[in-house]
Amino acid sequence: MTLSLRGVTKTIPLGDGRHVDLIRDLDFDLAPGDSVSVVGRSGSGKSSLLNILGLLDRPTSGQVELDGQSLLGLPDRKLSTIRGRHISFIFQQFHLLPRRTALENVWTPLAHIRDRALWRQRRELAAEALARVGLTGKEDAMPETLSGGEQQRVAIARALVHRPRYVLADEPTGALDGETAHSVMDLLLDVARSQRAGLVLVTHDAQHATATERQLRLDEGTLAPLVPEGKMR
Repeated sequence: MTLSLRGVTKTIPLGDGRHVDLIRDLDFDLAPGDSVSVVGRSGSGKSSLLNILGLLDRPTSGQVELDGQSLLGLPDRKLSTIRGRHISFIFQQFHLLPRRTALENVWTPLAHIRDRALWRQRRELAAEALARVGLTGKEDAMPETLSGGEQQRVAIARALVHRPRYVLADEPTGALDGETAHSVMDLLLDVARSQRAGLVLVTHDAQHATATERQLRLDEGTLAPLVPEGKMR
């Protein structure tokens, strides 16, 4: 099952009749098990790309497809169901619920899938997800008692608890120090691979980008292979 963009353009108005194409006639494919990094300058449209791919935003033109079937003609409620079941997001800011334990934060996505069996197993599934990210024993911890790295691990567990087909990560280590960032990055890649989730990683860190199977640069609205620094002329 491949998540695809076909001829996608995203245009935003600048005022006075002017506009800019953040994304221009873009094609992109993501299959379960793929890992792709996207780098680009600030304001280049990386977050817009993730939002369109994750069905949070609609393109100005073009199509978002799942296994060749267009999704943009579906009602918002159906899109929400597809997004909740198959797509997860990880952000630079952890967005944990401050008055909920780590375990309760992790099982939050299960409440939106409308699957009673999953909801009945929420405690077990959340505990398993926390174990996969090395947080066994932290189930009852409140977010304020956890380090930044631990909070991002909770966020990763939350994103992967329902085993989505696709994970979209927007600068997931940007709020962490260098050593913690590398540890969390390795963990994210390992868990995504073990669950065969397609991963798109938006990052400004060239070293993190090289850890994925494909590396792309978003520049002037188009995607192109990222040229390693050692090969640039």
